Amino acid sequence: MKTIEQAAGENRADPVWRAAASGLAGDASVQLASARQSDLVRVQQAIRSELLKLRVLTQRLAMTNTLTSGYNANNPSQTIADIERMIRSIQGDAQTPTWSSVTTTVNPNGRVVTVSSRTGNLPTLAAIKQQISRLEGEIASRKDQLSKLASDRQMALTEAEKKFSESEKIKGQTSVALFTEGTELRRKSEEIGMQMDLVQEQLNRLESDLAVARGQQEAANAAIKQLQDQIANLQAAWKASQDTIARQKSVAETAFKGEEPISMSIETVVTEIAKQLVLVESLRTKVLEDWEQAAKFYKQAAESARIVGTDKRVTAPAPGSKPYKDLKESVHTSRFNLPLAGVQRAIGTVSAEKAALSLEIERVSADLKKELSAANLAVPSDLPSITMDEIRSALNAAEEDLNESNNILINVNSGDTPQPLVSLSKQSRLITLYRLIALESLKQRFNTETDSNLLNELNNQADALKQEMLAAGISFPPLPGGFVVHSKSTSTSPTTPPETMDVESPDPVRTPGGGFGS
Repeated sequence: MKTIEQAAGENRADPVWRAAASGLAGDASVQLASARQSDLVRVQQAIRSELLKLRVLTQRLAMTNTLTSGYNANNPSQTIADIERMIRSIQGDAQTPTWSSVTTTVNPNGRVVTVSSRTGNLPTLAAIKQQISRLEGEIASRKDQLSKLASDRQMALTEAEKKFSESEKIKGQTSVALFTEGTELRRKSEEIGMQMDLVQEQLNRLESDLAVARGQQEAANAAIKQLQDQIANLQAAWKASQDTIARQKSVAETAFKGEEPISMSIETVVTEIAKQLVLVESLRTKVLEDWEQAAKFYKQAAESARIVGTDKRVTAPAPGSKPYKDLKESVHTSRFNLPLAGVQRAIGTVSAEKAALSLEIERVSADLKKELSAANLAVPSDLPSITMDEIRSALNAAEEDLNESNNILINVNSGDTPQPLVSLSKQSRLITLYRLIALESLKQRFNTETDSNLLNELNNQADALKQEMLAAGISFPPLPGGFVVHSKSTSTSPTTPPETMDVESPDPVRTPGGGFGS
């Protein structure tokens, strides 16, 4: 890596060499960012796993708080019937794909008169099992696809390096021709790499969805166990309602401390989340540094390529000097601006994911505080406290970088950019637009400061680009979903892209010219 950086910074070198070296340095920086980003994604998924546990514990606490108030009615028979109905709802069938925790309302005569949702909907066990089976099948298919693509890409890279090596050993037009062949092979490997990274992104999304589904299965099973225990408690409490109330308070304290029969506690889960947040901040900082380093090298490469493009032998070649025309295409500014746009998209995605994760933590913390207060339990001292100013800052940073990616890709489409790069830039821009759409949807969904017309404008741009690509015969890339956060609200705008995961992983997408995008 150090050798490549030194070559990229050699100002006395030929601009063709500087462009190639800077492009390689950008690739190397992206490789570092990608490796670290895998760790970042893993830790973020670990935090979400802990948040899922905290939601389960909060829901148990909410059930206890709700049922405790119901016990005060002194006659639990209606409540027992409601709980039994809830158990059947959790187990599910074709008519009940979701279930909700129970809230009871008591009239002045002490009778339960209504049952309604308190903490939102979760899929039934029947639906979860179907989802897990489907996801496991899709994950296996993506892994097979990645293995095949990796083999194809390695073959192309090996052949490209052979051409570059042969090019260095000779001079003249033959050397340029070999260099061009090597560049084409590298472009082919990078196209395969782009497919690999998009498949990897799908795999990460599927694995994240599978982790959530398994967590939901655990939540449903735990809820059934909890409700069955509540039925037994209600039956025993018929003659001693005050003792039952005391036992329910004990259940809440047990969930807080993690004593038997509950294997996890609010205290330990909160502590683990706090520890993982320290790690995720450190990893995020390092990942962003690597992405910024990659952006710096791609900008250097684009500048050197611009100098090559002003050479008279390239701009106005004499008859018979076709190699100079080929050189102009092989070392073109767009070959480096295209991966630069991808890097800017990756940087923006990291910030968007930070905002989405912060929003999820804020929502879970707020629900937990509410239920702890209702149970007269203290809030853990290390429960994360995230301000809306911090979230807005991350959203604004994401918007700035994603807009920069979009602007770069618009410019790549203009001028004398080689046609293959124009097609790829349109595919890449469509992904960027969907990232912007997801970001704007996230901002609107959580009532941050937004432009009410921007989401429609972004959707219109994406639709127009799709029509343009269809007319030109350019295939659509796999499009990312939204930056999704679990919350009580499940409504979405009809203009938002499909929300199929918690938060997307910004794994890089290879693009021609020796670079990556997100």
